[in-house]
Amino acid sequence: MKIIKKNVGIISFFCDESCYQINDGNSHMSIAAVWCRKDRKKQITATIQDIKNKYKISSKTELKWGKVSPATLDMYKEIFAAIKKNKYLRIRIAVTKKDKIRKEAKNRWYETMYYSLIEYPLQQVYRNYDIDKVEIYSDVMNTHSIEQMQKVSNFLKKHFRNKSIFQSKVCESKDVTLIQIADLLAGASTYVNRRITTSLAKLELARYIQNTFSINFTKTTKTAYGDISNYDVFVYDPEEKKNDF
Repeated sequence: MKIIKKNVGIISFFCDESCYQINDGNSHMSIAAVWCRKDRKKQITATIQDIKNKYKISSKTELKWGKVSPATLDMYKEIFAAIKKNKYLRIRIAVTKKDKIRKEAKNRWYETMYYSLIEYPLQQVYRNYDIDKVEIYSDVMNTHSIEQMQKVSNFLKKHFRNKSIFQSKVCESKDVTLIQIADLLAGASTYVNRRITTSLAKLELARYIQNTFSINFTKTTKTAYGDISNYDVFVYDPEEKKNDF
């Protein structure tokens, strides 16, 4: 007897990166995604805007890891507390040491890291639900951004045997609040993995995020088989034969 799965419509991933240039002198890089059903996006974004209004921050002002300071720390904490309370917005972070990925030819590491970021949560969703479409939003990083993200979409579509439509959308982060949340998560992850201690406000926010979501930016989060993990970190190592859970 065929099991009829509930259809969840469109799943949207909002992604951003930290220290993504391979030879920039930084030891680690991170890619973060926050993801949810598309019909949840508007309400989550409105909640974040309400918090910005409370702290008298313009709707046009970007939320960025680089802007975390003692003056903005409470606002950022409140935003992440609201995300945890909301329950519908999920978090996934992929982090790696750059000396492990420099050996990979033709920049394949970039597409592979994005694949590792998105494939696992989708695999869990597909076990329980049907999906009409998967949207992958990312920030404009360089002139190759569109081409690179199209490769990721095509690879995922092939991997999941055309179960859904896959569409990549390269956007200006200033226009998409949830990409800004991904920027904060990627920045916090890289900051911790690089063991930087110059900003007490950033250290405090990084600790707050890890404690709030029960994750560790330096370790892969283990989840039970078949569970849809709400918040997790994946430490990417191309030298391992199996690069996922």
